[in-house]
Amino acid sequence: MPDKPITPPDGLPTRIPPGQPPQPEPQLNG
Repeated sequence: MPDKPITPPDGLPTRIPPGQPPQPEPQLNG
């Protein structure tokens, strides 16, 4: 398998596994 992350045609980030809701990025306060 290629070392490069496979980008889905939907354009969704590969960090989110399929079947999982998009998790909001942690907001840095202060």
